[in-house]
Amino acid sequence: MDEFEDVIRVSEANLAEAWPQQGSLCIECGSGNGLWVADQATKRPLEHWVAIEKKGQRVRKIARKKRNQQLHNLSIVWGKVEDTLPFWPTAAVKEVHILFPDPWPKGRHAENRLITPEFVQALSEKVQTEGEVHIVTDDEDYRDRIEHAFEGSAFQFTYDSAYQVGWEGVSTFCELWKKLGKSIYSFSYKRDSRG
Repeated sequence: MDEFEDVIRVSEANLAEAWPQQGSLCIECGSGNGLWVADQATKRPLEHWVAIEKKGQRVRKIARKKRNQQLHNLSIVWGKVEDTLPFWPTAAVKEVHILFPDPWPKGRHAENRLITPEFVQALSEKVQTEGEVHIVTDDEDYRDRIEHAFEGSAFQFTYDSAYQVGWEGVSTFCELWKKLGKSIYSFSYKRDSRG
């Protein structure tokens, strides 16, 4: 069996397969080994989940989880989030989850950061009205940059501490950072009807 049989590679034609014809669409950007998104797909079977991951070894692990757990409501996209975003359906995404994105702390690597004002603007075109964006980071500087990226956008800050229950305990990075005593910052934003 081809380990990548259920994996969608980045192109407009291929990505059309990732989006459900009906029902809610939830996307995790940078799914790592897929532990969190597989858990969500299991707990919330009426929603369609898309795991986007750029590293082949991690994609293989997500595909294995999908097969072993028979997660028919999970699509896997192999590629960079930034490359997939133009192909997301317009105003159709119910939830976007970004857990522990790479903060790229050095100034010379700033262009590699996922969450920028430009990224947030692009998200505003893809997330439905009342749709949500949830972000978790352990990096204080990136936390400040994330807050800045959402300022003046079509999203309103609606942090809900209950959201922590959704990711805590099933995220590999969350468990690691907690063991190391790092602070963890959680953001929730809701898409309003502006713009």
